[in-house]
Amino acid sequence: MAMTAVNGHVRLNYPKARMYDLDFLDNVRTRGPCGMPENATGNGVYKTKLITASTIDITWHMAFPHGGGFRIQILHSNGTVLHELTPTNNTAQWYSTGNSTIQNYLASLPSGFTCNHCIIRLLRNALEWVTNSGPYIFWSCADVEIGNFQCSQLNCYNGGNMPANCNSATSCSCPNNRFSGNRCQYMNECETDADCNNNGQCIAINQDYYYPLKQCYCSAGYYGYQCSKTSTLTIPMPSNLTSYTYRKLDNSSEIWYKVISATSEVEVIQKTTSTSWVGLGWRPQGLRGSCQFFPSGAAPGLLTGPGGAAEGEGNAESTAAPEGNAESTAAPEGNAASGNAESGGAANSPVGHPMDCMDMVIGSARGNTFRLFDYYSRDRSTPRMDSFFGGVDSLTAAVGSEANGVTTLRWRRKLIGDSPTDHNITDAVFDVIFAYGQKAPYSHQFPSGLANSHRLTNYYGDDELKYHGYKNRGRLSLNFFGDATFVTNACNGRWSTACSNNVCINNLNWTVYNDGTVHFTMSAKTDKWIALGISNDTKMAATDAIVGWVSNNLPVITDRYIVSYSPPQVDAISNVKLLEGSKTNGVTTLKFYRSINTNDTQNDISLNGCHYFIFGVGGSYTDSNFAITKHASVPFVTSRKVCIDVNQCSNSVSPLGVDKYTINTCSGRWDIECVNGNCPHNLQWNIYNDGSVHFQMSATTDKWISLGFSNNTKMPNSDAVVGWVSNGQAKLTDRYLKTYLLPAVDAISNVNLVNGTLINGVTTLYFNRKMNTTDSQNDISLHGCHYFFFGIGGGYNDANSDIQPHPSTPAITKQKICFDASVCSQYAPPGGGARAMFTVAHLLIITI
Repeated sequence: MAMTAVNGHVRLNYPKARMYDLDFLDNVRTRGPCGMPENATGNGVYKTKLITASTIDITWHMAFPHGGGFRIQILHSNGTVLHELTPTNNTAQWYSTGNSTIQNYLASLPSGFTCNHCIIRLLRNALEWVTNSGPYIFWSCADVEIGNFQCSQLNCYNGGNMPANCNSATSCSCPNNRFSGNRCQYMNECETDADCNNNGQCIAINQDYYYPLKQCYCSAGYYGYQCSKTSTLTIPMPSNLTSYTYRKLDNSSEIWYKVISATSEVEVIQKTTSTSWVGLGWRPQGLRGSCQFFPSGAAPGLLTGPGGAAEGEGNAESTAAPEGNAESTAAPEGNAASGNAESGGAANSPVGHPMDCMDMVIGSARGNTFRLFDYYSRDRSTPRMDSFFGGVDSLTAAVGSEANGVTTLRWRRKLIGDSPTDHNITDAVFDVIFAYGQKAPYSHQFPSGLANSHRLTNYYGDDELKYHGYKNRGRLSLNFFGDATFVTNACNGRWSTACSNNVCINNLNWTVYNDGTVHFTMSAKTDKWIALGISNDTKMAATDAIVGWVSNNLPVITDRYIVSYSPPQVDAISNVKLLEGSKTNGVTTLKFYRSINTNDTQNDISLNGCHYFIFGVGGSYTDSNFAITKHASVPFVTSRKVCIDVNQCSNSVSPLGVDKYTINTCSGRWDIECVNGNCPHNLQWNIYNDGSVHFQMSATTDKWISLGFSNNTKMPNSDAVVGWVSNGQAKLTDRYLKTYLLPAVDAISNVNLVNGTLINGVTTLYFNRKMNTTDSQNDISLHGCHYFFFGIGGGYNDANSDIQPHPSTPAITKQKICFDASVCSQYAPPGGGARAMFTVAHLLIITI
């Protein structure tokens, strides 16, 4: 009856596995010997009766073909291993390592062995993963009774019965032709269209013990098990979608959704370029790991669950997470490089894996027929129908179709769920996952058991609900009531997310200016880092990112590039300029700008054209090295691309102004952020024949101002001169920036302060420095070509010369400035108490 799939691994079919027969029970997250208590349902222990010394065909379901072999054992009810049924030994611990797609084994029960209650256990090695103490293992157990039974004493499954005149070759008599196997252990949903109430078609889908092999696909107007329910939805894709909110999931999948207030329902349309199954899942944000304690009877099988120490064999611990995919919705195949398996989360910690505790809808279609059901996923096991956990299907209507390689599924569900397996859909942000089936060539992140297998091209059939692969999946944050305000115009836009009751926690605004820059303001209610990503698709990998935070009232902005799904490193060249930042009433706000096109073609994506925007919220940060940890919730992605074209913004005048350069052989001037001829900051210099350079720098500020010299455009390894004017007294310090931390004052100062003023809010400092000094450790030679930095503080402490960070990104010259004293032999420095009058004509001297 169950429509199984999505991310399963191994579970016994025959003998019948313990309920709840989930298929991601492993030696990392669950207690031995089986990962499932013997009476988890509370309805007693079902024991399959087997005849001593008989041969039985042990079969199992396997939705992902891990590399490695298997072992089958007989255990005492306390977990002690009594017999090995597969031919294994110390040198060959696993059977059939050369064919990882095997799903049955003819086992001979030992002669003379009997037990009132023992366990047949299947161990399946996942060769792609390892643990600290040995192999990574999935296990599945069946409770059995082995004795010298007469055939009439054997039990049958699914309502079958053993004829009174049976013999050793007699099979159970099954209720109808939908059941098969010598114990009626295998069940199909249908054999003919009549089993689908003549409201659909009976279609053969699955293979190799992946029952039900045949399933009902319903015609429009009907849905549910055996197409037994009437649906008010009869058209998969309505012609008018204006009442829906749209969200692109990835390049192959998209959804439309809306809340129907009159009937208290949610309606979802999911359209996917796929001829296989399609699924969507959701859970409230903020769930704890203890949500996996449902069903309660199964919880003691979890290492994090209630209960005593594991019985029988101990558990191996995992050491690391192999997947590293922030958008993953299922366990990866493993990390062959690291050789580690992902560990489980603690009960009081946030729920760990994207599939944990997920309410789901999964379906597929063939032509104008379809099937759609309500599912629940406790963990990475194959999601199961709500009825499996004692619940009911909460869908109120459904329809679907498949045409030209595109599957469209449309369904409704009550906002308030009917079962413990349902999450009520409220006006709040949910964690949402999506996935769809894969076809050859398969997207296995690492080599699986299919490598060199005869099943290489047909292991995943159309609509056969097995592992989706690492590509056909994703995560997002979404409010079904309408989770975003998204408005774009030619030269500006705004995007608000994490909205609930008309209040949005995350906000992004942008304006495109005619100087080729885009100015952003992003804010979020958090004290963690916040980030803007620019992506050619909806994925995190290969995304340009701008990450910042406010720490101790000081804003920080960093330019980064996301190569994969690990936290991104800071770019070697930063092309993001911080304007200001604050943290007020728990809301972090950062204002910054970036040129549409930069010179960093390796790590910066051009903003010209159309891209998806991604909004992320951290995650902690480290001020000293700009390291960040993973985002705490799934980042938001715009439902469509944002398009930027500076040619349409000729009338949008930048508030920053432009830099102006006047450079001669022995003198120069750099005017910064000029607007309508007014330049609030500037730097001037003269080079003299004694090897000295005289500077005048001024800025509209009463904070510190600074000049930096760098061999590149980065702050680390830069020489810096920092000064200020306080109470009419000028102060100047010589410093060196080793990292991004605030630079200490040099032990030897090689800058000479001439004078400084603070007049009408403008700080001006006059000073000089030799082109080459004796401090080779902390002074950069000015001979040759360097980038100049111009920074503005930040407070200062007169007593100890401590300074606070600059609140905005320092200005950087567009190109290197070159000094060569040998060509300035005609210019003698001013003598005595004179300072240079800085003009392009050079050498106009005034006396102080």
